[in-house]
Amino acid sequence: MGTGIRTKVALLALLCAVLPCLLVSLLAFSYARLALEKAVRTELTDLAQGTMSGLRELLAQVETDLGTWSGLHTMQDVLIDDGDGTIGAELARLQRRYPRFGDLLVVNPQGIVVAAAHAKNAGIDLSGTAFFASAIWGSRYRGEVGPEPLIGGDGIALAYPIRADYDPATVAGVLVGVIDWSRVQDELGAVTIWGAAQDKDHRLLLRDRAGVVLFGAERAVAADLASILPQRSGVEFLSGHSPSLYATETDPETGWRVHAVISEQVAYAAINALGKDIAFLSGAIVLAAMALGALVSGRTIVRPIVAITAAMTRISQGQVDVDLRGQERRDEIGQMLSAIAIFRDKLESNNALLQQQREQARLVQNLRFDSALNNMSQGLSMFDAAGRLIVSNPQLGDLYGFPPDLIAPGTDLHAMIAYLVGAGLYGAKDGESYVSRTMTTASLGEPWDQLFELADGRQISIAHKPMAGGGWVATHADITERRRAEALITHMAHHDDLTNLPNRVLFRATIEAALGHVGKASLAVISIDLDRFKSVNDTLGHPVGDVLLRHVASRLRDGIDDNAVVARLGGDEFAIVQSRTEQPGGAMSLAKKVIEAISAPYEIDGHHLVIGASVGVAIAPADGDDPDQLLKHADLALYRAKRDGGGTCHLFEPAMDARMQARRGLELDLRKALARGELTLAYQPLVNIASDEIIGFEALARWHHPQRGAVGPTEFIPVAEETGLIVPLGEWVLRQACADAATWPADIRIAVNLSPVQFRGGNLVQTVFSALAASRLSPTRLDLEITEAVLLHDSEATLAILRQLKGLGVRISMDDFGTGYSSLSYLQKFPFSKIKIDQSFIKGLATGDESLAIIRAVTGMSRSLGM
Repeated sequence: MGTGIRTKVALLALLCAVLPCLLVSLLAFSYARLALEKAVRTELTDLAQGTMSGLRELLAQVETDLGTWSGLHTMQDVLIDDGDGTIGAELARLQRRYPRFGDLLVVNPQGIVVAAAHAKNAGIDLSGTAFFASAIWGSRYRGEVGPEPLIGGDGIALAYPIRADYDPATVAGVLVGVIDWSRVQDELGAVTIWGAAQDKDHRLLLRDRAGVVLFGAERAVAADLASILPQRSGVEFLSGHSPSLYATETDPETGWRVHAVISEQVAYAAINALGKDIAFLSGAIVLAAMALGALVSGRTIVRPIVAITAAMTRISQGQVDVDLRGQERRDEIGQMLSAIAIFRDKLESNNALLQQQREQARLVQNLRFDSALNNMSQGLSMFDAAGRLIVSNPQLGDLYGFPPDLIAPGTDLHAMIAYLVGAGLYGAKDGESYVSRTMTTASLGEPWDQLFELADGRQISIAHKPMAGGGWVATHADITERRRAEALITHMAHHDDLTNLPNRVLFRATIEAALGHVGKASLAVISIDLDRFKSVNDTLGHPVGDVLLRHVASRLRDGIDDNAVVARLGGDEFAIVQSRTEQPGGAMSLAKKVIEAISAPYEIDGHHLVIGASVGVAIAPADGDDPDQLLKHADLALYRAKRDGGGTCHLFEPAMDARMQARRGLELDLRKALARGELTLAYQPLVNIASDEIIGFEALARWHHPQRGAVGPTEFIPVAEETGLIVPLGEWVLRQACADAATWPADIRIAVNLSPVQFRGGNLVQTVFSALAASRLSPTRLDLEITEAVLLHDSEATLAILRQLKGLGVRISMDDFGTGYSSLSYLQKFPFSKIKIDQSFIKGLATGDESLAIIRAVTGMSRSLGM
């Protein structure tokens, strides 16, 4: 058997010898303590019961005597005898017989004491006391000691009724006996609880039903217990002393309780002394066993384990050359040493393998690092704190044209910059500044970026990152193309892609900058709109229109000087801002040059084109002091030029803004007029001159405004066409005219004018069909009149709609014939039912033969075409 096993057996035997002794001692002490506690509680219970029994006997004897006396007397006897003191003398004899009585009283039905053992108590009024009412109306009353003493001292009040001689059922008075409580306390104080124990360690207590302490060895202690006992229901303590044992006896009739209480310190004094001896002996045995175990384990276990711990510590630190003597031991320590030796050998082998794997991983990592460096899109350089190159990649040499020896480790930054200076790619002063700035910033240890501009126009972005211990790593990227792309995007964001002129955003910024530059000096904003450009787009197509816009932009660009900037705002709208020129003369002169330049003929793709321009001018600061206001006022002046027929220039006038506001108000009122039914129809008769008969009527819209009064069609019809309100207005006119015509004679026709805007909505045919269906008007009685303007835009689509309308059976008339450019061509494209010659030719019949010739030509042509 090994030494370790012998040691364990010895320790186990020692424990087996010591532990039973300790357990037996503890069990014996516990049983002895329980037995003693049971005996003490039994003695306390007997004492409490005996004390309560004595109190009950005392009270019973007193009650018997008082009841006997009261039964031998009637109230009349008491009252009669009281006169000569006989009852008082008898009460005195009764008090001497029962010295416990402090007072004996006879009370009449009114609650007045009429006789007493002590004459000084006669005459006292007890009518307000609770016991008196109970004694009068009940059989007896036992008062409580406490809050309401009868005469002035503490005591127990016992009251018995005195019956009337004429009727035993009637209570005619009360006999009251007050037991002197001090006499009872003396008897209770003579009771012994526990031999000669100190008074402070035991108590005999008496409490009433409310928990008030009636008796205690000391009143101070009784007062303390009065605050403790009523709240403690299971375990009760002596105030300020050690935990106690107690026993309680309760009288169910009076509710009084007797408590016999003794402190555990007194009750268990003997057993506690025995426990101390047992604890001392057990401690001595345990200490001896521990000392013996420590001696044995220190020699056989602790020392080897300390040596093993030191060996494992060295092994964990990588020192495998440790001495592991003791492996020949045949116990657990020897087995542990053998296992550690095996672990040491395996660890040494694993360290060699791990070193080999780390070397292989380092080679792989280096290959990956080289691959990453060589395949980066940017050049990379790594410098130490002294500015010497540590690592670089081939891209760095390709980017700057460095020879191989300049990107080798150890190259100084100064030498690399000197090479660029010598190659003419960087200035000498700039090179010195770059090196100084780089070294200074690197010493701060924070990332930074630099833009390196070479003499050949290339821009190199360099991002530097500081390294721990000093130095930095930088990536070099050629951002020349990116910068060009960004510049192009910025240019495109502020220029028109068709004409390369500034767009509206840049033009507004230009006006704002010019306003800030010139201060209070005059500045002109010129708004330009092309006349007849839309017809070019419609007839020749948008590609030709785009070429035309580029020609216009070129002429505008060539026609201005350094004091002006031209822009294209969109579509065929252009604008010019002119500064540092006397105004308004400078703007009007420039406007005339613009009109002349734009109005000159153009030759585009074999087409000879002639357009014009309308110009509006606003002058700052008179017409506004911010870009938006100036552009708005220039547009208002342009609108006036367009209304005057185009090809002219107008300066902004405040009245233009007023007219625009009035037009806006007219538009708002017109929208409300449709909803409020302010529009009506007037019917103009069509007369056959040959027969002098009315053959039909033409429906004309009229508007009577509640405030404006009558508003002429020449005023509100253009507004309705420009805003699109002509569509709902035209639908209403068509429905109302058809409905009215349906009530006329069957040979009377109705004519309704159609606006070009109605043809663009796409539902004109459905509108006409619905109006005819709702009114039940024959289609042959409806004439729809159009002007040449209807056919100017998308004539093929318009002709298709006209054919559908004619298919419904309605008649289509050409109105204002002869005023347009292509009236004759339209007569070829569509078989109109009627031609209405413009009134300007009719008015000219009286002044010359030209109008008559034109009328004859038109009528003759119409007959030949069947119109």
